[in-house]
Amino acid sequence: MVLLEMQFLRESGQVEFKVDAFIRDMRAEMGLKICEAPFVSVVLASNRISWTRDPFDRLIVAQAASEEARLITSDRVILDNYRLAFWD
Repeated sequence: MVLLEMQFLRESGQVEFKVDAFIRDMRAEMGLKICEAPFVSVVLASNRISWTRDPFDRLIVAQAASEEARLITSDRVILDNYRLAFWD
């Protein structure tokens, strides 16, 4: 879901980097992993997140939470509500 949102942000002009290159670089620099949780389980978990109306944010947080993974984001709402979110 993160990859899709990043592509939407690129297409809307909110970010300029190429998503594939960014992901490749983050894998090399930070050991970034792509979650392979079944999508249906992520969607079901996202239904329990009520602090945002943004469907991308719900799915992204649910996916991270499914593996108790850290989540890199500058989104203040996510930072305030998901304990493993951080912005460095």
